[in-house]
Amino acid sequence: ELAFALASAYAGRALDPGPLPALTPRGGGLAAVARDTFIEGCVGETGAVLEAEHALAALRQDGDPAVRDVLERIVRDETRHAELAWQTVTWAVTSGGPEVLAAVHAAARDAEPSARPETWREVIAPSLALLG
Repeated sequence: ELAFALASAYAGRALDPGPLPALTPRGGGLAAVARDTFIEGCVGETGAVLEAEHALAALRQDGDPAVRDVLERIVRDETRHAELAWQTVTWAVTSGGPEVLAAVHAAARDAEPSARPETWREVIAPSLALLG
């Protein structure tokens, strides 16, 4: 909502994401929950935090205060999302054992090429190593 409000203000017209696809139930049990949470939350949200932090750092001191406010809120929100994802994956691995850990490691192998190398090296890989 914040990003679309900013985009609308800059465009001079209302912008929105358009229709969103309907959500469908996911199967696969705890291993699938851990895998999906790792990809969407641990990788996606962690990457979003770092991207927003970079954008905020690059914003000049005399930059648009509305943009600064939105980026600061995005950093806070995405940080909470990433933290929750890591907590969820940790819980799932602890609860589900080797099968769930294997699913997370398989997801990591698939997801690594899509992540920024420094994000993977500095944040995701060390956190993944703590899982086992």
